[in-house]
Amino acid sequence: ADYVSFGSFYSSPTKPEAKVIDKEILIEAKKILKIPICAIGGITAEKAEELIKLGADMVAVISDIWNAKDIKKRAKEYKALFEKLRS
Repeated sequence: ADYVSFGSFYSSPTKPEAKVIDKEILIEAKKILKIPICAIGGITAEKAEELIKLGADMVAVISDIWNAKDIKKRAKEYKALFEKLRS
């Protein structure tokens, strides 16, 4: 595998029946796994910071990007967030 995903971390309009899991799994996975970790499920730019700080190397986002008034601007916000937290 190139990466592993965990979620859903928040309720999601894409998969409303998905169970929300404890964010602590990111910390535990980071201790064990040597491949990147992806967080998925109900993520917004505002919520992504916490997940990145807990160990997510990437976030999978659908609604927050596609429902944005300016998709390009929203995508750049995610990029800036990773740059800020990884520098």
